[in-house]
Amino acid sequence: MVAVPFNGYYGWVTGATLADLFNDHGERLFSKNLRSGLGGTEINADIAETALRDPEKFWYYNNGVTFVSNGVARTLRGGAAAENVALTISNGSIVNGAQTTSTLGGLLSVEGGADALSRLKCLVRVLEIPDDEAEFAVNVTRFNNSQNGIGAKDFVSLDPFQQELRRGLDRDFAVSYVIRSGEDYAEASVPTISLQDATVALVSCGVSVDNAVRAKDKISSLWRDTRTEPYISIFDQARVTPLALYKAVEATRYVESFLLSRVQSREDAVPSTADRERAIAIHGNRLFTYYVLTGTNIWREEQSLAQFMEKVKAFELSGPFVDFVETVFDRYGTSYKAPLFKNRTKCSDIISALPRVDLGIG
Repeated sequence: MVAVPFNGYYGWVTGATLADLFNDHGERLFSKNLRSGLGGTEINADIAETALRDPEKFWYYNNGVTFVSNGVARTLRGGAAAENVALTISNGSIVNGAQTTSTLGGLLSVEGGADALSRLKCLVRVLEIPDDEAEFAVNVTRFNNSQNGIGAKDFVSLDPFQQELRRGLDRDFAVSYVIRSGEDYAEASVPTISLQDATVALVSCGVSVDNAVRAKDKISSLWRDTRTEPYISIFDQARVTPLALYKAVEATRYVESFLLSRVQSREDAVPSTADRERAIAIHGNRLFTYYVLTGTNIWREEQSLAQFMEKVKAFELSGPFVDFVETVFDRYGTSYKAPLFKNRTKCSDIISALPRVDLGIG
């Protein structure tokens, strides 16, 4: 218990207790929360799976539930030294943990659910806030639901293979590999690769046009689950080495540098032609990079980075770029270019209509 400035109780309850509360009171249990139960979301499905398959581990995985109330009565079961305490909550509401509670409530009707809930422990806080402290109660709700967003990128940093790549890049090339949000970038003089750089590069040298489009549309979808596709194909532990990754990144940067030059106006260019090229260089950058690099052999460990890049830079990109621009405008000249390059079907059609590019890298 915490007594100052207001009474607060903390401990754990069984999943059965929370499930019963939800089934007794329904959505009214979340009357002061920012939102009610969201139903079958991906996160809620994970909560349910943990509760059913690993109820003893639930306490370690879950953030718990917070109640606010204007009156709490405490009854010790078994004397003053007892750990089992009954709390009677007046005008109570869950202000954090609606998804946990509603999900557990739904497990009572699932086979094995009741048994799992009885074995499950969930962290809980019960805060007793007087009626004349309404502003404080609002702040409790607000701050319990405020945090810096956790994106898919942040979970990738937990993948041991990413840590392995980071050590290898640092050891073999003195390259800083930034894989977590908020990490400091190295000094300007130190070569740096970000997780986004690495992902775009491996996708560009890969063979999936869908992944290339995702890298333009919503790159976080490529990181959603480090245990399944497409992530395990992009960061293939059997193939991706620090050298292969560095080759892919440097080749991608070379193509991006070329595209940047096409974005800049040229005095000798016909205005309409320059405008078309700029539009494609800006909006179609991911697809064009994939077009010229797809299938590039970055895997030869006996070929150094310098040898690899010598071959890449010997290839003239102007011809393939002109072909790319003409094909895009021939097939989708009237389409808005920004959404065009986020459409997998149309992008696949563009790539299939283009002649194959061979960088001459064995």
